[in-house]
Parts: sequence; C-alpha cells; structure tokens
Amino acid sequence: MKRNLQILVVAGLLSGTTFAQKNAEYAPVNHSEFAANTVHETTDRALWDVQLNVDPTTVAAALAGCFWDGTQFWVAQWNSDSIYTLDATGAVTDDFVIAGVTGARSFTSDGTSLYIGSSTTAIWQIDPTTKTLTSTINTSGLNCRYLTYDPTLDGGNGGFWTGQYGDDITSVTMSGATISTLPATTHGLSGVYGMAYDDYTFGGPYLWAFDQSTTSIADLVQLDMTGTPTGNVYDTQTDFAGGLAGGLWFGTFGGQAASIGGISQGTSLFVYERTQPAGLSENPEIDFTVFPNPVEETMTLAINAESINEVTIYTLDGKVLLNSTSKVKTFDVSDYTAGVYIVEVKTDQGIASQKFTKK
Repeated sequence: MKRNLQILVVAGLLSGTTFAQKNAEYAPVNHSEFAANTVHETTDRALWDVQLNVDPTTVAAALAGCFWDGTQFWVAQWNSDSIYTLDATGAVTDDFVIAGVTGARSFTSDGTSLYIGSSTTAIWQIDPTTKTLTSTINTSGLNCRYLTYDPTLDGGNGGFWTGQYGDDITSVTMSGATISTLPATTHGLSGVYGMAYDDYTFGGPYLWAFDQSTTSIADLVQLDMTGTPTGNVYDTQTDFAGGLAGGLWFGTFGGQAASIGGISQGTSLFVYERTQPAGLSENPEIDFTVFPNPVEETMTLAINAESINEVTIYTLDGKVLLNSTSKVKTFDVSDYTAGVYIVEVKTDQGIASQKFTKK
C-alpha cells in the first residue's frame, strides 16, 4: 500500500540530539558512562573511508533496520509498520507497508528472498519484487532483533545468525530450528542491535556486531565464528557523534569489493569501505591482516603468502622501528608508544603494507 511520505516538523526548541534520542531504540544497558562521549581507539583508517553519510531523519523518524540489496537500501521504522526503499544516494524511491509485518529491526537476504527480524520470535520471508510476505519462519523462542544470513550454516543449506542485545548469538536453519549458540560469556557484548556476515575479509569468515555498550553506543565489533572478539573494533562515534547502533549489513557498494553499512539511529545512514585500498598494498595478490588491531603488546600477521622474506615496521613519518628477516609472523610491540604505525611485508609475490594502531 503506497503511503505519502510524512514531513516531520520539529519544534525549534527541540535539539537534534534530543530528537535522535527520542526516536532511537536503546538496548537495556546503562549508557551513563557515555556522557563523556568516549571515543575508542580506531583501526586502520584507510579501510574505514566513509562512502555514504546521509541523515536518516530526512526520510523518517525512528529508522533502525537497514539493508543494501545491491541496488537499493531497505530501511524501516522500529516502532511502526513503515518501510522505505532508497537509492544509492539515500533518496526515497518508495514507502509502503507489508501486510503482516511491523516493527522491522533488521533485514538480510539469501540472494532471492528478503528476510526481516523484529523483536519477536518470527523471521518474515519477503518477496522483494512484490513487497509481500511469502512465509513466516518460527524460531524456538528466540528474539530475532538482529538477523544475518550465512550460506555455510546447516551443512551448506544456509541459515541465520540471530538474537538480541546481550543474549547468546544463535544460528538457526532456514526453517527456524536451532543449530548452535555463541555464548554471551564468549562475545562479551551487552547491546547488539545489528549483525552482518562477512565472508570477504582475509582470515574469515567473521561476524560484525553493531553494539550499544556501556561505554560507547555505536561500536562495530568483529567476531570470529566462535563468537570471540578479534580485537578489531571501530567506534562509529568518530564519524557520526550521537548516533545509536542500529541495523547492519556487509556487501558491495559503490564499485568496492566490500563495504559495511547500516544506520546509526537518528544520525546517519552510512557506508564504510572495507576493500583493501591500493595505497596500502602494492601487490593485490598479497592479502594480510594485523591481529589484533588495535594491538596492546603482541602483534600477529595473518597473511596468505607462503613465505615472508622481510618485515619492517615504520612510524608514519618513515622512521624504521623494526626490520626482521627471520620469517616470523608475531612481534612484540609492547614498548611502542600509542599511535598509528605501518607494517610492510616482502614476500616472493611482492610487497604489501598495512596500518595498525598501538594502544
């Protein structure tokens, strides 16, 4: 059913921050520590270039669910039945409701159907062309606030990772039967709102959680497939201050091989680049990751090259701090001062470099 786009008029005395807070859905955690606007250490900035930053409140209030299907964005209001599609610039192309669907918090896709999660035990299967509900998948009492499709689950038949906030992260089949859980005690997150499956990043696959924690309200946290944080955390407050973690997706956007995007509630419909940029890798055949990043004491290189001939660590101004030809992949950087550094690797295939942050 076609609906007229409502123009939201905000009284002049109502600040943008108050507006965002009023229409955002908070996780049931104590955010009081965020009053000081804590900013985390960030990972390699080149891999977090902002590809899109659009104010979602120009579309509608209370937008949280978000997905990019390769052609258009799907976004939804968490407190109503309103769903919108947007083009690659964030401009509205349609607004509508789907009979039987309300309060959408998350979207995902298996390449054919669209799937929607809300704060219920149901996963709704949607025909994205007709924008109609085709079936309802019932889970075993799980609250499906976040939802992401994983093609490797259930022996390659596909399934979903789902859950809410600080609960266990649970995988289910395409029919909703529980497969496995990643315990809350392992992932340690308190306010997961969005989640995305990443089969692109070297060393993966990974899960990315968009988390409202006690110290930051919008962290992107990378987890391995056991649910253990890899140490790769990006605080979106660095770019979109005041926004609250919302929906999340991982895919291709704007010609990049990999991007991650979502909604920072009340602040930004965003997309970040996750493709290894040419400026940091002189040889595209070499793919490596610094783990963890940021690093505290010991840094390890996860690399696809069979042999490492030389490793050099530089400061950003070019000063050499370490040069090793011992072919090792783990290095002690505990005596480095906090900041950003470059590690360069020479292999039989050529040379590649990467930035890393020392806490």
